[in-house]
Amino acid sequence: MADCFHCTFFCLVFVTVVRCAVVDGNNMSGLACGESVWERQVGVLGEVVSGPARGKSLVLHLDPGLPQDVQLKIMGVKEVYHTPHLTMSLGVEQSWWPPVTSLLHIVLFLTHKPELLQSLWRHWKPTNLLLLSLAPGHDASILSDDVFIGVERLVLITGEAQGRPRVYTLQPFSSPTPRLLGHWHTHHFTHFHSLFIDMFPTFNGYNFHIASWMNQPLFINPRTFANQTPVGVSVEMIKALSSAYNFTYTMTSEPPDLKWGALENGSWTGLLRMIELGNQNFTANCLFQTSSRMTYFDASILFWETGWSGAIRTPGPLPAWMNIHRPFQLLVWGCFLGSLVVALVFTTSQEWMWPKGNTTNWLRLTAVIFGQSLPRLPGETRHRIFWGVWFLCCLVVSASYTCNLVAILTGPSYPQHLETLQQLADSDIRLATVSYGGSIDETLRNPKSPLMKKLLAKRDKFIREEDALLAMTKGSHCYVDNESTLKTRVKDAYLLKERFYSGRCSWYFPKHIPWKSKFDQGITRLVEAGLVKQRYQEMERQAGAGRQNRPRRERSAVSFSLQHLEGSFYVLGLGLATAFLTLLLELLNCGFPIVKAKRIPLYSQ
Repeated sequence: MADCFHCTFFCLVFVTVVRCAVVDGNNMSGLACGESVWERQVGVLGEVVSGPARGKSLVLHLDPGLPQDVQLKIMGVKEVYHTPHLTMSLGVEQSWWPPVTSLLHIVLFLTHKPELLQSLWRHWKPTNLLLLSLAPGHDASILSDDVFIGVERLVLITGEAQGRPRVYTLQPFSSPTPRLLGHWHTHHFTHFHSLFIDMFPTFNGYNFHIASWMNQPLFINPRTFANQTPVGVSVEMIKALSSAYNFTYTMTSEPPDLKWGALENGSWTGLLRMIELGNQNFTANCLFQTSSRMTYFDASILFWETGWSGAIRTPGPLPAWMNIHRPFQLLVWGCFLGSLVVALVFTTSQEWMWPKGNTTNWLRLTAVIFGQSLPRLPGETRHRIFWGVWFLCCLVVSASYTCNLVAILTGPSYPQHLETLQQLADSDIRLATVSYGGSIDETLRNPKSPLMKKLLAKRDKFIREEDALLAMTKGSHCYVDNESTLKTRVKDAYLLKERFYSGRCSWYFPKHIPWKSKFDQGITRLVEAGLVKQRYQEMERQAGAGRQNRPRRERSAVSFSLQHLEGSFYVLGLGLATAFLTLLLELLNCGFPIVKAKRIPLYSQ
């Protein structure tokens, strides 16, 4: 009987040793005979931290149902201890901690509790999430839970009673069921991206619904011929991304309320309203990044920088008679006239102090201006010094005026263009805007500077774009819109050099969409390759927007006509009138001399 007992005991020990040897032959690190599942999974945690998660900051979320000794064992893992980490109890309110996308969140749990994971998502919004099961029997189907719908990188390592733990992930566009990456082994998962693989390698023909408004020149604009397919920079970007990521798409022609998207009375309008309701997946127009939009939606990486400017009608050429004063600015004319007044005062004072001197000096001042010389040099030294200085000043002024006048007469002259917002605010021109629910409405609705407040007081809202353009063509208004719109739709006008608003353009997605990063990668490649800029310039040339709307100067030689010399004849007439007035004053002052005729004999006696 005793021998039979010893034989049975020996057989049991032999079987146990063989099982341990088989498991050890599978190279399962930390697996030993008699070791529990949670102990093995804690060993896997150390291998993950020292292997593919090396260099990552960690946040450990512990199941509240874990025994205290298990929690102490987890916090005592050497690899975790030497890594920056934060240990928290799963389900505790953690809203005080700001979400950080670079963190790796590791959930160690015994039982799957969706409500606790919902709390984790609500407060942390994790980008990288690792689920580590400490108990056997968990099915990989838990990855399909809606609580993980916003996670960008998701991995589950199951606890197995027999054999190595299994590693699962999810690729929702490829298969609705979790994908088995293999059994856990440090040789198979050596770096971060070998464990946290791309969950969206392809969209597998998925049909995206794009909220678009085909009323944005150079970006999304309908063709005016053929099949009416839209063209533009954003359209080309969507085509390139759909080819690279294997998806199809549909585009809307316009939003129901004909607005871009702004927060009005607590609700969104336009394209962003369509995203908020879930009817469309994302926008593709060139929409500016604003604080309100970035709060409620996720913006893609920027792909273009532009702004809102103003278009003012190009004024007609100035009348030809105004050419006589255009060679000099008003300041120069003022200085010259002031010098003439000082010279007149000086000569007049000389006549009063020395009445025996030459009493016609004040008349000779104006003669020198028109290039006339003195009949004789003054006898006194003080007069010679004065006339020497006056001659040099008149020579410089006369030569400059003549040269500039010749240059001005060869081409048409135009009034000075407004360039800054301050000049626009000080002018009589009003603002003409069409309310599309965009960033310019937000800027003018909440002015932060006195200049914007002053411009806001001159703003006139128009319902239709045609009415605003008509007001601009009359010269009474400055039409404010996106630069791409102004360059393609406005004619016979020039743009202000200073913008009303400058910003970065992006596409907008619903909050916390995990596959948005895939579009960010594609947009980044298109921008860095220079394809977006190249396509924009091509569209600009095709639309005829590459040329400036200002009149070009004549470069060829120009023959003078009577119209060119109109101002010169005015100057001649003014000079003759002045000479006649001077002669009349002399005659009235000195009287009319009587010349007596002397008889001359024809023949000498």
